[in-house]
Amino acid sequence: MQDDVTLDATVAICTWNRETLLQSTLESLERMNVAAGISWELLIVDNNSPDGTAEVVANWSRRGTLPLRYVHEPKLGLSNARNRAIAEARARWLLFTDDDVIVEPEWLNAFVHATKRHPAAGAIGGRVDPWFVQTPDPILSQAYPALAKGFCGLDLGAEERPVPEGKDLVGANFAIRIDDSNRRFNPNLGPMGANPVGGDELGYLMEVRQAGLPIVWVPTMRLKHYVDPPRMSLAYLEKFYTNVGRHEVLLHGIPPGTRLAGAPRWLLGLYARHFVKRIINKIAGNRLEEHRALRQQWQIGGMIAQSRELSARS
Repeated sequence: MQDDVTLDATVAICTWNRETLLQSTLESLERMNVAAGISWELLIVDNNSPDGTAEVVANWSRRGTLPLRYVHEPKLGLSNARNRAIAEARARWLLFTDDDVIVEPEWLNAFVHATKRHPAAGAIGGRVDPWFVQTPDPILSQAYPALAKGFCGLDLGAEERPVPEGKDLVGANFAIRIDDSNRRFNPNLGPMGANPVGGDELGYLMEVRQAGLPIVWVPTMRLKHYVDPPRMSLAYLEKFYTNVGRHEVLLHGIPPGTRLAGAPRWLLGLYARHFVKRIINKIAGNRLEEHRALRQQWQIGGMIAQSRELSARS
């Protein structure tokens, strides 16, 4: 990092293959109200996008209305792009957002003011509201909580406070204070191209908590996150919840217990019970309970698959 004490924040967008949505995000950043005295930079980390992302950013650079800097990160994976942002950031506070959000006009001001109130925090984050352009199936929204939240929606209340144990920030509205600890994002976690494996910010926040640093919720840091209609499909939900199970094992290790073919036997039994429960509810015409069981089946299946992969490597 080339530290610049005059900068209050580096805002980083790690982007892959979303030139149209990125355009909307940059337009919302251009519309922000930036208070007098606040100094910031906008870092675009292009994670080897095959579309016209580089050209979109070049056009904005020529426009000159944002303090923009472009970096190309050839190694695919959100964690790799986030780590490149850490290496490139010129401010001590690095504020991540996504390439498919609309930020509220006071978003940056709220964040910078929060860093003054919480200078020792290890991470700060704010509210994410889902931006649905197509209404999801109400039964699927009940059965799949991630869908109801637009996959990264977050609201921890109106009070600014430490994030309690058992709750976490989300990567679309998530800032870290860069210090001398050399903390980095785990490249085995996080989306890689079109693969929606998560857990990258969860792994980072685990390290922040282990270091004893506060994680602070700032409700006035608000933005909207786009929900792509194809994500409402069962095919995407299967991939998403399978990967929830996978990153649970990647974060915490293979669950304890006697193993069969590399996975805990009790986990295999749990998978079978949810499979049977799904079939019973399907026959009975109880669609909600059928999908709740299917969600559990996918998530447990992901845990089993990742446990077997890790067992095979050891």
